[in-house]
Formats: sequence, structure tokens, C-alpha cells
Amino acid sequence: MGVMTGMILVLLLPCAAAQTTTLLHETFDTPGGFTRTNLIGPVAFFNDPDGGDYFGINKGDNASYFSCPSALSFPAYGASSCPNTTWVGTDNPPADVPAYVGFTGAYLEAARIHGGGDGFSSASPFILTWTASGSCSGTLVFSGKFAEAGGGNMEYDDFIRVQASVDGAAPVTVLEFRGTPTKGLAVDTDLDGIGDGVALNLAAATFTANIPGMMTSSVVLMVSLRSTASDEQMALDDIQLLCGPRYDSPPAPPSAPTVASSDVLLHETFDSPAGFTTRNADGPVPFFSDGRSDYFGINNGQGTSTFSGFGGHRAAPAYDNLPFNGEAFVGFDGAYLEAEDMDGESWNDPFTMTWATVSGSCARTLVFSGKFAMGNYRNIDSSDFLIVQASVDGAAAATILELRGNGDGSNNAFAVDSDGDGVGDGHQLTTHAQTLSASIPGPMSTSVVLSITFAVNGVNEEIAMDDLKITCGPTVHSPPPPPPPQSSPSPPPLPLPPLSPVSLPDCAAVEAEKAALQAEKVLLQADIAQLRMDKIKLQDATIRVIFT
Repeated sequence: MGVMTGMILVLLLPCAAAQTTTLLHETFDTPGGFTRTNLIGPVAFFNDPDGGDYFGINKGDNASYFSCPSALSFPAYGASSCPNTTWVGTDNPPADVPAYVGFTGAYLEAARIHGGGDGFSSASPFILTWTASGSCSGTLVFSGKFAEAGGGNMEYDDFIRVQASVDGAAPVTVLEFRGTPTKGLAVDTDLDGIGDGVALNLAAATFTANIPGMMTSSVVLMVSLRSTASDEQMALDDIQLLCGPRYDSPPAPPSAPTVASSDVLLHETFDSPAGFTTRNADGPVPFFSDGRSDYFGINNGQGTSTFSGFGGHRAAPAYDNLPFNGEAFVGFDGAYLEAEDMDGESWNDPFTMTWATVSGSCARTLVFSGKFAMGNYRNIDSSDFLIVQASVDGAAAATILELRGNGDGSNNAFAVDSDGDGVGDGHQLTTHAQTLSASIPGPMSTSVVLSITFAVNGVNEEIAMDDLKITCGPTVHSPPPPPPPQSSPSPPPLPLPPLSPVSLPDCAAVEAEKAALQAEKVLLQADIAQLRMDKIKLQDATIRVIFT
């Protein structure tokens, strides 16, 4: 007869489905594995000793890539095309480059890539692009080493942004570094355009982040770089795409709120300018661009945008180029409307965009929604605003959403003005387009007219919008109030160590262990049954002794 003297605790680990797989690994030994572009066109490696600006691969003396082996072709502003795609580097690194530590072998580095270049003026961000083919049934993970040597000179408009497009979907930002209030470069954990997480320095550190989506065919990886001064220097290396277990660094950004409705009454995608007209106090206003920082139009990519002509007259896409200083917004899907310094070309703002009357009825709640973003210079002042109005059944137009500067009147960000006092106090815009929604007073019996009036009248004051809708559906309470202030913010997370393959228990061994434990369980149950029988016999013997 056995006796059970204790409890057996067993931890069964999951069986190994697959090891961590490397889908892409960029070591920057050569420039042949990735493309280099900006929003206007291709960009070439360069080194301008007089200006202190450079962009290239540091591989040591007589082996680096900081030039093109053929003559460059470039306009005065924008892009620079190098006809060579692969060659052996023979350059020396620029003089006085930072002494980074933690990189193994070659690495890519840059300084003043906006407005930089040897003999031309480049537009940023510079976008490094890779494509990986294959599939991943686990979690896609990005990993890379990053460093900066700004010496306390980084600004909010300087950044490193990592995006990924899985199976052709719209690119998603998975990691972003931004300037901090103390002029460093740090992880932007909430994508509000201000670095607030782990800070970079001369010692290269590894950062990892999950990539949402299930990869069945391909992933396009993009790393965008922007710095605007020669003392704003950054570097990267060891760029990887992996298929494996989940890592969280930094946490994924919150998803945009959705508007639930089966009845879409109006949907403006800005694929063409035919759906609306634009006027100011003097009359109709055309799309325009001076090629640099004064513009109003539809951004649909280089050579296919609309920055000329009038809205409401043409249904086909135009063939205009992008302005040199246009912001690199993210989160818009396809074309979007953007503007900067709207009164710079003799067109007095504000402008009012009005859509054709929408006929119909809605016995439920009318809802407006739209995606909005702003440039990251934070130059919004008290004269800048955006007001969304709607007129239902011919009534006077009612303001349903208003954006204003969120400070003392200068150098602010656009934010929702929740109480109509002319000061933004709610949800704040960033370069990442976010959906804002608001109810429209109704109900609607016959018609609704949408209009948006807005003004940004200075250089580096940028606004953009897309995906404007009026729907008939449930009440939407948006935008949300700003989060309450925190007395003492929690310390930022440390950068995660480099990823390594994960070994899980062998399935056969686990199954054998489970079978052995099951057999032991049967024996223990038999012992328990025998003990119960012995107890009954002892009780029976006691009764006989007492009553004999």
C-alpha cells in the first residue's frame, strides 16, 4: 500500500511550433539591398565638407559610401538621382563624424539631410526601403540598432520613423524617435510628435517592435530619417525583420475610433478635386504651390498631385509635383488635402471648402468624421484654425468641430476646442493622421451641406485632412477629453536586448512526460482507494470491540 505524502506541481510548456526566422537582415556592408528616396524622388549619398551635411555608409577609410561614382542629376531643390545602384565603396568618412560605439562593422549615418547636399538642396525625410518575400505564421518583429549625436540640438521636427506594410496593406508606424524637450532624440511612445521614452546617445542600442498583421507574401520595411542641421546627427545598423515570438517595445499606438454606420451620405477621399469648391472673402480660390512652402492642394504623390486649377471643375487627377517643404504625414490612405502658409501667394485666408448638397433623410443621428494631421513644427498661433460646419434642411450652419492652437497664442499645436473659447483644450493633432468625429444636430429630413473653413498663414504651419464622411448612425461622443495630468510620470522602459532564437521543449519529450505523470496519477488514486477501505475496516473493528 502506498501513502501520498505531498503534492506534485508540473509546468507544461507549449511545444515548439517554429524557431525565430530571419526574413531580412541589413548590415550596410553595401548599398545594394535597399532603395533611397524622399517624397519627390531618389536621393544619393553625399558629403558636403563645407556645410557639414552628409548621408552615407561608414565602413572606414577607402571603403565607405558617401558619394556617387557617376555624375549626379538633380534639380535645384528636392531629389538627386545616382545612376549607379551597386558599386564598391572607396570613400573616406566625413571629417569629425561622431565616434559611435556599439556598431559592428559598417553602419549608415546622416546629418542635415533636409536642405543638405553638395551642390543642391535635398528634401527630407530620406526613406530607406527594403522588401522581404515569404510568409510568417507567428509574430512579425522589427529589430534595429540606433544612435544619435545631436549634442542637445535635436528638435521636434527631427525624427527616425520605422514603418511596415504587410501584404500590400497601408504602412503602419511601429517605432518612432522624436526630438525631446531637452533637445535629445527619444522613443515617441504615444506618437504625439515628442520623444518621451528611451533616449538615444552615442552608444548604439537595440530596439524591437511588433509589426501588426499576418504575412502571407511580403513585407515592405521603411526607415525614414530627418535632421535639419549639421549638428543633428543620427546612425543605424543591424536592421532585421524576424518571424517569431512577441516582443513589446514600444507598445503599439492606439487604434483610431471607428464610426459605425450602414448609411454613408457623403465620403470625400480627395482622389479628385471635383466634389467641392473653395472660396475666400474675395471669391473662388484655386489650388497653388510655389514649389517650396506656400501651397494648397491635393497630395497624391510626385507627378500625380493637384496644386493647380480650381476645385469642383476637374474629375481626373492632375500631374503636379509635390512642394519641397511638404510634411511627411502618415496614416492617410492615398490622396489627401494639405496646406501651408495659405496667404503666401496673395490669396487671403481663411478658405472655405463647401461640398455639394447631400439629399436624403436620417431619422437617427447624423455623424461627421474625418482624418486630420498637422506638421510637427508646432508654429500654430491664434490666427490659425479649422472649423467644420453643417447645415441641415436649409438651417443656419452649426459648428460641430473646431481646432485651435492649444497655448498662449504662438508656437502651439492644433487641438480640439471643446468649449468654443478659441483655445484648443482637447485631442491634439500630430503628423500621424487621426480620426475625429462629432454629432451633427438633426434629424435630417431633406438635405445636409458640409463646409470646412480654415487658415494657416505662416511658414511651417501645416494642416492636412482626408476621409471626410457624413453618416447616418448612432451617436458618437468624440473627440475624447484630454488625459488628466500625471504628478510623476513613470520611468520609461529600457531598450530590449537583441533578439535571439527561442528554444522550446521537444513535443515528443513533453508527451512522454505527460504519459508518465498520468500513470503515476492512476497509482496514487489506487492508494487513496485502499486507504479508504482500511478506514472502513478500522471503524468496523472498533464497533465490534465496544458492543461485544
